This record gives sequence, structure tokens and C-alpha cells, in this order.
Amino acid sequence: MSQYRTGGKLSSFNAAEDRDALQNYVESAEHGRYPRTLLIGLGGTGAKALQHLRRMKIERFGTVDLPGVAYLSMDTDLQSARPEATKEQSPYEDLVSFDETQRINLSANLNAVLENMARHPHIKEWWDDSALDSKRNFDLGKGAGQIRPLSRLVFFQNRELIQSALERSWSDITAQNLDDGRIQKGKVRIVVVAGLAGGTGSGMFLDLAALIRSSFSGRDFELDGMFVLPGVYKGADTKYPKLAANGYAALREINHYQSHRFQAQWDHQASADVAPLYNRTVLISGTNALSESMSDPADAYRVIGEQLFLDFGGGRMKSWVEGVRVNREQYLTSFVGYDYVVEGPDGKPRETHAEQYKTAFVSFGLSKLVYPSWRLLNYAKFDLAAEMVRLLDPGHGGQLGDVITSWRTRFMVEAGFYQGTLVDEDGSRSRVYQVRDALAQQKGTRTSASTIFEHIQELGDELNALSEEMFHEKSTEEMAKEHFRHVRKLFGDPYSAGNEGDWALQISKNRESYVRKVREVLPDVVENFRRRRGVGITGVREILTSILEELERPWDKALFIDWLRHMRTEKQRDAEEAKTEWERLLRNTHQASKGLLPSGDNHRAALEMASQAFVRHWRARVTEYICAEGVDALEAIRKVIRDQLTRIDAIVAHMQELEGWYGKFRDHFAEPVSSTLFIEVPMRHDLKTLLEPYLGTDAAQRREALELLLGRALRRMKLDTLTDLESQLSGERDRFRDKLASEAFFALKGDETGRTAAFVNEDSEPQPGFLERYSLLAALEQMPYEDVTGLLKQLYDKGLPWIEPTPKDPTGGATLEPVADAFLGISNLEGRFVEQLFSTFKGLQPHKLPFRPQKVGTNDPSELVFFTEWSAFAAYFIGEVHGAGGLEAHYERLLYDPVRPSALHIHTDFHTFQDMVPMEEQEVRWTERAWKLFHQAQMLGLICSRRRRHGDDERVSFTRRRRSTALDVAWEELGVEATVLRNLSSDRAFIQALTADIERRIQDLMDAGGDHADLVCLADYWTTCVYPVVNISEQSGASVVKAAGSLENLAISEIRKEWLRKAAAEGTTPEQLLARRVQRMGELAKWTQPIHKASGLPVPSSPDVPDELRVDEWELLPTVRGQIEHLTRSGELRESRDELGRLTLRFPRLAVRWSAFKPPQDVPEFQESAQSYWYAGPQGKEQGLSAAQILTRVQQAPKARHRIFATGWPGWKDANELETVREGLASAPDAPPDDGPSFHYAVDGARKGQLSAQEIADLASAAPGSVHKVWTKDFGRTWKTVEQVEEITSLMGPPPLGDEPPPLDEEEPPPLD
Repeated sequence: MSQYRTGGKLSSFNAAEDRDALQNYVESAEHGRYPRTLLIGLGGTGAKALQHLRRMKIERFGTVDLPGVAYLSMDTDLQSARPEATKEQSPYEDLVSFDETQRINLSANLNAVLENMARHPHIKEWWDDSALDSKRNFDLGKGAGQIRPLSRLVFFQNRELIQSALERSWSDITAQNLDDGRIQKGKVRIVVVAGLAGGTGSGMFLDLAALIRSSFSGRDFELDGMFVLPGVYKGADTKYPKLAANGYAALREINHYQSHRFQAQWDHQASADVAPLYNRTVLISGTNALSESMSDPADAYRVIGEQLFLDFGGGRMKSWVEGVRVNREQYLTSFVGYDYVVEGPDGKPRETHAEQYKTAFVSFGLSKLVYPSWRLLNYAKFDLAAEMVRLLDPGHGGQLGDVITSWRTRFMVEAGFYQGTLVDEDGSRSRVYQVRDALAQQKGTRTSASTIFEHIQELGDELNALSEEMFHEKSTEEMAKEHFRHVRKLFGDPYSAGNEGDWALQISKNRESYVRKVREVLPDVVENFRRRRGVGITGVREILTSILEELERPWDKALFIDWLRHMRTEKQRDAEEAKTEWERLLRNTHQASKGLLPSGDNHRAALEMASQAFVRHWRARVTEYICAEGVDALEAIRKVIRDQLTRIDAIVAHMQELEGWYGKFRDHFAEPVSSTLFIEVPMRHDLKTLLEPYLGTDAAQRREALELLLGRALRRMKLDTLTDLESQLSGERDRFRDKLASEAFFALKGDETGRTAAFVNEDSEPQPGFLERYSLLAALEQMPYEDVTGLLKQLYDKGLPWIEPTPKDPTGGATLEPVADAFLGISNLEGRFVEQLFSTFKGLQPHKLPFRPQKVGTNDPSELVFFTEWSAFAAYFIGEVHGAGGLEAHYERLLYDPVRPSALHIHTDFHTFQDMVPMEEQEVRWTERAWKLFHQAQMLGLICSRRRRHGDDERVSFTRRRRSTALDVAWEELGVEATVLRNLSSDRAFIQALTADIERRIQDLMDAGGDHADLVCLADYWTTCVYPVVNISEQSGASVVKAAGSLENLAISEIRKEWLRKAAAEGTTPEQLLARRVQRMGELAKWTQPIHKASGLPVPSSPDVPDELRVDEWELLPTVRGQIEHLTRSGELRESRDELGRLTLRFPRLAVRWSAFKPPQDVPEFQESAQSYWYAGPQGKEQGLSAAQILTRVQQAPKARHRIFATGWPGWKDANELETVREGLASAPDAPPDDGPSFHYAVDGARKGQLSAQEIADLASAAPGSVHKVWTKDFGRTWKTVEQVEEITSLMGPPPLGDEPPPLDEEEPPPLD
């Protein structure tokens, strides 16, 4: 008799008490705060889901970045770092893409591992060689190709990189100040999002959880997994059968690890042994509880992103959802158990349970009815940001001719390099020579003159003052020339290096400082003019462009470079003319002091005229040099202007790019997003008028509001000057773009009260914010109510959990009902219309579903949010798993494909995992029958164990012994235990043949002198030692001790009862049976043997259970333990050791030792394990070896020659004639022949070309009298004999053994041929 039952806290669930606990949690929660969070996107599915979350943050918060939140995306597909370029996603590509600190592009050197697997035992232990077949040059850059083992291999090779990224992310989020009003104190929340259908996420999600657990051991965190099932991709991917099979395999694994520890050895130093992997395992399918389907995989990414967003922007609803997460966790350890009744030693029935199906899974649904307020807000945000950019550059796109005409001259005057006529405000005109005047400045001299020109005039006046002395001394000419020489020394030769005078040096120095000053002042002048109304950046750009043109104009049109060159020539001529005039007038002056009638007045008048020529000459000389230096100065200024223009061109280009970017985003939000889960109410507002309530309609009014907004924004952003702006645009352009858009966003959105003062003066009343102005309730109130009801119906249907329950319960009604929670979030909980909406919504609930919505408050007036969650269901609850097209059917079809089975699991031991779907009663009976046949066949030696693969003594497969003829035995490979049982449940021909073999073999035992009492004793051993029933503690409100059995134990018990009946029928009394049991257990090692096919092969075994945990006391247990130790000492069993290397006792599966009975005449028995041998191999001769020891030596040198001899043989034989050796070598995986490295080969001085090591070894062995030499480039210039090369000698075998080996058991083998 058997039945399903429930256990754990879920079985005692009280809905009323649970609602109270949830209400208490919400009341004590910190609303508006979120936990420090690490969000990990694994594979393409994880990346896309997190990208949707990032997109929502941009739309709702104006930014992706929140303190205390970190992202980590990892994938083999390089493209998943960026969103797909769809219409919905492409504008956000840069913003939602993961940067280099948030992304790990996983790569691996597959061949380095796969071609040297012996060096990677920690990988070989789980790797499935069929995973890649011949695809060794697999392109990981395009993803893991839905190959789960390959994905796990990539994880192993990238484990250190991933661990470093995890530690870095942890540091980032935990470094945040918990006093920040947005961050919630307490545990760090880590969420892993992945798809279970592909390769990367499906193959890594278990190891990643184990790595997080082991890396963050001792830290306060909770780890949740959100996993997308294959049904999301049904109809969207032509590879769905493989996706479905992968999904089932992944689901079976995570189901297994809900009740088992996960162990991994990633490399020689890093390992994990953890439980549980995830605190919550959330599953998303493509069909929900009401059989509604997603229209596109993007719906799955979006619903996950929306659910994660609740943590950050869900208001009070976030607290309800978090409360569900916290309070429902206690139910995730409940289970549905399969119980059966067996007969105890006292003959009375005893209930045990065989399987537990954990109710460890969660699913949720989330739908929204929205007025497009956020979409409109983002449209308006980018429209407003574009307006702000235009205001930063009011000249852009305008008529700038008047600007240039009005401001060019004034710009040059303020910059200090204008030359020309200046019209003052009163209309008066004046001539300005800023370049000339700047270069003529004089400083640091004894004279009071501030310019060189004033100094020249002073010197001319000094010359006049010498008139009286010249007249009386009669020395006019000499004194005047001396004065001239003095001035010439002041000027020097400016064009001769080292001969410059003070004036020339001053002019050159003035040029340098003047250019430097213009360079320094120009940015300020640019900033000053940029701020002038109607000019802006583009206006300044045009002014500078016009100035460059002005500097190049000809001398007769403008007084700049060409004019200075022209004036230089003129001044050279003027200087010569003035000097000639000076010399002539000086002579006249000299004559006035001499002659017959000298006159002081005439002398004075003549000297004054001469001094004027003196001044004209030196003014011309100085001006000529100033013109030369002025050209250099203006050319330098021209370069400064060009630099400014280049700078401004870059700023203008950035601004235009920015405006275009904002326009692109604005246009993106003009169209609604298509989704079946998020229903948008038809819009009733014109996009073109969205900003009018804030900016007004009059141009002047709009400008005033924009200037107020922009000024405040720039001050907050600390961008006071064009230099600041340039720095942002050139160095942190994206940051500036986002910050300006964020300023626009929050200006429109308003504060916590929903109002905004961003567009009005400080003394004005705030305006309604965007969401308050454009709300959902206002839109619904204006719609016909029947239309509103239709929208609410869509909201309910699409908001149910994305798991469709299986229509047929395999447990016959024992399945625990998952805990159902439902919340309708609305911003305004009061009002008649709200009550009407809620009443209508509650009435839409189908009777068959348990989701009764509770009305909760949110912060968002733009939407109604319907959130549901199903907590604590078992994996078999998922409808997608079942049916002809279900996950299990695709899994079975691909995993057991007779031609090309698929490698679906990340571990070769998957067959030991619990079946995910409970068996129905008929299946239980079939499986029980399969176990009974399997057990009997093992106990009778019909099915034996062998190595599953070469070198692995931990894992076994099974082979069937059957008669091929009357006297011959043949062996048939059966595969691993799960495969054997599967075939024994469904293969009718196999069942019939094995049943007949069992009956025949039992009859053989009877014919050999055995009886059913012997079989009962063997069944006692299997029942008590191999499959014991033990006591375990089970939580179900209070701790309860249950007897934990198994279907294996049930089958053995049924076999035992059947053999008991037959023993009784043969006349064996209970007393006789008791005595026989004592006898047989005392000699167990003599009449039973391990079930291996040959000595040295592994045997399945069970650990010894402490006596206090055993349900049944067995007085013979110490005796049995002693017998098993005897089998170990004799070499028939391998020693068992624990993880610390200590010897432990394990009970092997035992079979009848037929040599202990009189064998039937038609069945020859050969016991290799009782034989010892001579052995000759590469290392020489040995004696007294067992078959297992010989196998070990053959495996160590498989290419060498191995020979054996035993007493009674006529001669030496090849070791492969031993069945143990053949079997051991046959269990090794197929591999290409390894003939060793190649060498250039020569024999007796004749070169024979390049041969393999094996070929050379064979030739050398065949001609031992010849000289055999080899060469490879590693030998340099030296040829070596084969005896010097270990790679060859190891393949040659030993030298001849000789004719007289030492005696073995007083027997000698004959000489070798």
C-alpha cells in the first residue's frame, strides 16, 4: 500500500494568521527605501531583463545610477551587453548597455582543457564527452549554443574573473552610507536572473549561486534566483525542442539541490559545498495561471524588470511585495511525500516514506493599466531639454547678420586688438589703434613717459632746451648729433640680435605680453558675448569667423595685418625723409649761431624746426618696428582666435548633437510601447501642447520660464561659464546630457507632493506636477464605464502568476495548494470612483483561482498595478512540464535518442537525481517491479557492475550476463542504474527475458544445493545494510521523527517476503531460518561476493548508518561488518575512505558466490579473483599479482607488451586474455590512437624519414642488433640512440625474460618462445 501526503509548515498554513503577519510587516516597513542590491544578469535572458529595469529607472528616475545598487552582466554572447536594436530599444542603447565595470564577456580556451583532460580531473569528473562531439573549434563569441556542459566549462575557466567581479560589486554597494534616506538597512539582496533554456545561463546558474555562497560566507545577504522557463520561447525559436530539454534538465537539477548540498571543485584550490543555493527560486513561464500567453519573449524580460523595479519605485506596494517575499520563505521547505507501508521484522505493517517533493518554487505575475503619463513625461522631458539646449545657444538657427555687424567691433575692442574708427553712443567718431598703442607702452624707465612715443617727444623737447647753450658755445651741430646718437642707442638695431636698444626690446616684450593678455582675456570676452541675448555660442562663433576675415582684409579696407605691413613700408620712407630733413635743418641751425650776424632767436627757431624732424624720424622708426611686431602679434592673435573657434566649433557640434539626441528620444516616446502585459489607456492630450502649462504660449513668456529653469539647472550643475560647459561636453558629455535631461525631468515631475516650482519665481505658488496633471484616474473617469471594465478584465487576466498549473495532479490530490497573494496598487485609496473600480476588479476573479486582490497604496497616479504571487509549489506543479509537447517529453526524447543522445546535464551523475514528477500509482507499481527485477538480477549475478569510464572508480554502469549458447556466456551493456530501471519499466522483451533468467538462476541455485533460505539471508543483508530504513526529523509545526525508507527498500522487502514464503513452503521453520541466518551471516564472505563483473572493478555500496538512526535493531550487524572488513582485507573490495582520508565502512551490493555451491554442469564458472599470476611488462618481471593489479600495470603503459603465466598453463599468454584486463580497457572512452611524438629516424647510418615513436619502437624491437638513432629539433645538432629517448623505450617492452624465472608456488613456467 502506498500514498502521497504533505509535510512542513505549508501543511499548517492559516490564511487569517498569515494576512495578519503580512499586515504587521507592512506597517513596520521603511517605505520609500530599498535594500542594497546586486543584480546579476546571466546570459542573454538575464542581460535583457536587467536592461529593461535600467530603462525603467531612466524613465522614472531620470538616471540608471542609484546609490547602493550594482549590476553585473556575464555572457558568452558578446552582443548581449547592448540591447537589441529594435524600435523600442535602440534610442536607449547607450544608456541601458552595461559598461566595462558591469560586464564580463566570458571566453575560454576549450581545446586546452578538452585535449588535456587528464590534467583537469576536477572537470573530467563531471564532463560529458558527447557535449561537443567534433565541434572543438566552437565560437563562444556567439553564445554557448544551448550546450549546458559547455557553459559550465566556461564558468570553470572564468571562475577567478567572476569572483573578482562579485567582490568588487559587493564593495561598491556596501560602501554606501546607510544614512542615505533611500537605502534600507539590513541584508544585502542579490538577485540572479537567467534563462533555463539556453546554454550560458542554464549551464552556470548553479555554480554561480555556489560561488556567491562560498565567496560571501559569513556576510549578511539573501540570494534569489529569477529563471525563465522554455515556454517563453515556444513559437519564437525554431530550436524549441532543445530549449525545452535544456529547461527540464536545469529544472531537475535545481529541484534536486533544494534538498541536497551542491558540491563543486572549480580548480585545485577553489571549491564549494553549500546549501541552499537560492533562498527563493522564482520561475517564469510563457503561460499564466489563466492560460494567457505572452506574445513575445520580451514580455518575460519586461515583467521581470518591472517586478525588480518595485524595490526601487513601488512605494508602499514595494513593502507588500517584500513582505510576501519575507513571510512566504518559511513555506518553501515544505514537501509532498510519497509514503508506503512495509512489513517490519515483527510482521506488523510499518509506514515509511520514499520521496519528498519540495514545494520550493515561486512564480509571480504583474500587469499594469496605465495612462501614458510616464511616456508623456519623458517625451516632454526631452522636448524641454532640447529647448534648454537651444536657449544655451540662442543664435543657433537664427539670422546672425545683424549680430555680427552690431557686435564684431565691440568684441575686438573688449578683447583689445581693434584698429579703426569707433563710433561712440553719442555718435562721435574716434580713431583707435589698440595694437599699436599696446606695443608702444613703456615701463621701468627713469622718464615719466608711458609710451615710447611720449619719450621721443620728451627727447625732442630736451633738444630744444639745449638751444641757448648751443648758441653760446657755438657747438650746435656737435651737441645735436650727440643727442641723436643717444636716441639711436635707445632704439638700437632691432633686426640685429644682440644689438637691440631698450626701445626695441620693450616693443618685443610688449608684443609677447600683449598676445598673452589677449589669449587670457578672450575666453572672458567670448563668455560675455555668449550671454548676450540673441548671440549665444553660434553668434560668438560667427563673430570670431568674421573677425578672422577682418584681420585678413586689404590695407585700404581695414587697419590690421595687411595695413600694418603697408604702414611699415610707409614709415621706412618717412624715417628717411625725416632724417634728411633733420640733417638739413640742423645745418641751418648751426649757421644761425655763426656768421656775421648771429641771432639767438633765429637759432632757437631753426633748432625747433630741426627737433620736429628729429621727432618725426624716431616716431617713424619706432612705428615701423611696431608695425613689424604688430603683424606678428596679430598673427598670434589670429591663431588664438582660431583655437577659440575650434573650441567653439566643438561645443556647437556637441550642442547640435545633444539637441538631435534629445529630439530622437522625444520622438521615441511619441509612440506607445506594444505589450500584452501593460495596457495603455488611449491618450487624450496633444503632444505639442504638453509643455504649455509650464512654459506658457507667448514667446517672451516661454523664454522667461526657460531662462529661469536653465539658470537654476546650470547653477546646480556648477556650469557657470562656457569653459565649464566645454569641459562637460568634451570630457563628460554623456553625463552632461543625462544631467540636463534629469533637470528637465524633475522640473516637470515635481517633488514628493506632486507639485513643481521649477518654472515660477520663488514667491509664486508651485504648479501641479506632470503626473498629477496627467493622471490615470482622471482619464478613466472620462471614459464609458463599460470600456473601463474591459480594461480591468485585461489587467486581471494578464496579471496572474506566469505558471500554468498542471491540469492533472499526479499525487492524487495530495499536492499542497501554493500560497496565493494578490494586490491591486492604486495611488488614491479614497473616493467613490476608486471604490467602484475596486469592486468591479474583485468581481472579475474566476472561481477556480485563489487570487483575491487587496487594495494597497502606491506613489504613482499614472497606473493601476496588479501584482500576484504563488509561493511554495513543487516543480511538477508546472503545467509546461507535462504532456506530449511538454518539457519532460522533449527531454526524454533527446536524452535517450538511440542514435545521438544529447548532453543535457551539467553533471554525469544526473541519473542519481530525484525524478521531478511524482509517479502515479500505476508508475509506482511499474517502478517497484523494475527494482525487484534489478535487485534479484544483481543478487544472482545476472547483472554486474563495471566502471562507467576509464580511471573512474566512483561511478558505475551495469552489464548483463546471459547465456549465448548452452555453454557460453555473453555480456550485454545496460548503462547506468537509471537507464536499467527505465528499461525495466517499459521494455517488455527485456522484462520477460530477465524474469526468465532470474527463475532459471534460482533453479540453478537449488540444483547446486542452495535453497530459498539462503536467498532470504541475502535479502536480509540488502534490506538492513544496503537499503536500510532510518529515522529522520521532519518539521511539521513540531519536530516529528519519521521512518525514511525508499522504493529500493520496498522492492527488497517484497522480494524477501516472497522468498520467505517459498522457504516456508520448502519446510524451513522460523527457528531454522533464524539459525541459518546466524550461520550465513557469520560466513558471508565465503558464500557471497561483490556484484562487480571482475575483481578490481567498482561496486555500488551504501554507507554504514549509525545504530541510533536505524529503525530496526539487528543483532547480527556487528558480524556482518566483520565479514565486509574481511572482503576488504582479501582485496575483493576496495578500501573506502572519507573526505579526510580516514577508513570507513561501506556495505557493497553482494551476489551469490557460485563457487561456494556445486555449480551446474552446463555453466562453467571462472573466478579470476582467486588466481595469482606471473607478470612480465615494461618494468620487468613480477610474481603473485592479482588480475586487478595486472590491469593497473596495463593501464599505466597501454602501448607496451604485457604477458602473464599461471600454474597449469601450457605457456605465457598476452595479458589481454584476462577478462578483467579486457573489461577494464574496454570501459575507457574511445580516443584516437596515440603513437607518441615523431622523430627523424636512421638505422645503421641510413636515414628512413620521419616516423612516430611507436613505429620506431617496433622497428628497434624487431632488429635489436642494429644501431637505431633519432633526431628532433629539441636535440640541437646531436642524434641520439633510441635507448636514450624515454618516449621510445617506454613503448618497446622489457628485454627477454630468459628461460628460468623464479619459482611461483613451487611451479616454474616454461621458457618463452
